[in-house]
Amino acid sequence: MNFLADKTSLLVSFKNLEEIDRVLKYVDIVDLKNPENGSIGSWKIEDIIKAVKAFKKKTIISATLGDIFIDDEIFDRLSKFDKLGLDFVKIGIFKKKYSEFENFLGEIKKKNIKTNIVLVFFVEDKNFLKFVFDNLKKLKDSRIKVILLDTYVKNTKSLLDICPRSFLEKLVNRSNFFELQIGLAGKINAKQIPQLIKLGPKIIGLRSGVCKNNNRISEISVRKIKKVSSYFSIANKIAIDNAGA
Repeated sequence: MNFLADKTSLLVSFKNLEEIDRVLKYVDIVDLKNPENGSIGSWKIEDIIKAVKAFKKKTIISATLGDIFIDDEIFDRLSKFDKLGLDFVKIGIFKKKYSEFENFLGEIKKKNIKTNIVLVFFVEDKNFLKFVFDNLKKLKDSRIKVILLDTYVKNTKSLLDICPRSFLEKLVNRSNFFELQIGLAGKINAKQIPQLIKLGPKIIGLRSGVCKNNNRISEISVRKIKKVSSYFSIANKIAIDNAGA
C-alpha cells in the first residue's frame, strides 16, 4: 500500500490484537510494538502472523524487530519478518560509530528484502541525528524507504522537547528532495499534532498519547484515538483541497 502524496498518515502502536479491533477504522497504519519489551519491543512472531491474517486486507501493517544491538541478530530476525507479509518492518538504530552504521547500510543494500524498511533513529543522540541529516543520500541508495524519529527514553521528554521545530522542518524538506519518507514519533500528544502535520511528515506515530493516563503500558483509549483521528482528517482534507485548487 502507498501513502497518498499529500497525506500525513496516523500510525498507532498496538500491544495486542484486542486493542486493534476497537479502533482500526480510525488508524492509517497499525504498528505491532510491545511497549513492555523495550523502546521498540517486538511482538512474538506467531502473534504477528495472526495480525497479518486478520488485518492485512484492511490496513497497512508495520512491526518492530525489537531492541536488538547485534547486526547478525538483526539480519536473522529481519529475514524471518520478511516472510510474514508485513508492509513495513522497523529497525532501531543503536549505533554509536558512524562507520558501523555505514557498514550496516551496506549489508542492508545487499539483502533481497521485499518488505519496506523503516529505520528508527533516537533523537537523544543529536550528533548521530546530524550525521543522518547530512547523509540522507546514503540511506536512499541503500533502499531505505522511511526514516522514523523517535525517543529512546519514554517517560521523560517528548520529540518536540528535544528537537527544535525548525530542525524537523528542514529534515522533512531535505528528505523530500531525496524521496525519503519521514515519520515523527516520541511521546507526542494530541495538542502537538496540528503543528507537526504542518511540517509535512508522511507519518506521525503515537502510543502514549492515545493511552489511558498517557501511559504507554496502559490500554488504548478509544476516545483519544477518535480525537486524534479528527486532527488528521481535517488537516488532510485541507491539503487535498489545496492540491486540487
